[in-house]
Amino acid sequence: MMASLNFKPNDFSEIPYTVYSDEEIYQQEQKHLFQGKAWHFLGLDIELPNPGDYKTMPVGDTSVIVVRNKKGNDHYLIIAKPDTRIDLKSIKKEINASALSFASDKRLDKYLKTKKGSVSPFGLIFDTDKNVIVIIEKSLMEEPFLNFHPNIN
Repeated sequence: MMASLNFKPNDFSEIPYTVYSDEEIYQQEQKHLFQGKAWHFLGLDIELPNPGDYKTMPVGDTSVIVVRNKKGNDHYLIIAKPDTRIDLKSIKKEINASALSFASDKRLDKYLKTKKGSVSPFGLIFDTDKNVIVIIEKSLMEEPFLNFHPNIN
């Protein structure tokens, strides 16, 4: 049974840890995003020059959210490890922004041509005016590969 998601009343500045720690939610995400009928880039053919050569690569395990400031004139795409607690109040202070809240479906469509549940950095190709600022958790920069689902669910 999935854990319930208890958001604080009148305070949507953080994502409940349950979203990142519930095994059933994680397994459903893996099944629907990474184990279904979809192609995932693993490498170039020149990386496998000989018959029998192979390459392995981890897929999944990143969290991506889009938030906006209070005025709605700044938007941020935040990429983090799935076990990272994304604390919007702390991020707000670190980037010197006004209160942050989740971007609406209208804003997700306008800037990234996507909707809630399908947010991916790949949507940035549609942000030709560069309205969305990308924030990447520092520890992810140490990973050999970063993988994201293809902007659809």
